[in-house]
Amino acid sequence: MDTAHPPHRSFADARSLAPVVREVFGTDRRITAVDRLRGGTRKGVYRVALDDGTSAVVYLWSADEDYWSGLLPDGHDDPAHPFSHASGLDPLEAATRRLAAVGARAPRLLFTDRTGRLHPADLAVAEDVRGGTLESLLERDPAAGRRALAELAAVLRRMHAHRAPPSAGWRGSTPAAPRPAAAANGPTGTGRW
Repeated sequence: MDTAHPPHRSFADARSLAPVVREVFGTDRRITAVDRLRGGTRKGVYRVALDDGTSAVVYLWSADEDYWSGLLPDGHDDPAHPFSHASGLDPLEAATRRLAAVGARAPRLLFTDRTGRLHPADLAVAEDVRGGTLESLLERDPAAGRRALAELAAVLRRMHAHRAPPSAGWRGSTPAAPRPAAAANGPTGTGRW
């Protein structure tokens, strides 16, 4: 049997994510819904709705969530290779730091965990940013759409002007971009942002 392609994939649900929610949001909040979102072919992406009307996005990196396992050429796991497997907490944290460094607004990382203590997979919990599309805004309120486009243009100019230090591969993690002290993984391997 080909172990690279498990015959049955196990996905997260409210029961398996409850310890994560307790750790991040405390014991007074409960999960009301878990929706698996489209587009995560290397990781599971879940919107977790809570009983106070808020929500968060949970990213899980597990073998069951990786649809590319066994399909990539040799060397795909070498970070120096330009087409390496660019997935996991390290690239997510590096991208978040880079965007913050140039003032580009991105969903805030609320929590990361590499220990397997709360869930068997590496995980990140991020702010859930909801809203319509820019296209819808332009149709509904052209003036507001133009303001949003102007803000986007300014951020893109800052990103374009930013010259990042050289990195090992294209994945964004560099020795020159240390983790914030609050996210440094201590003995528990967790990072709170």
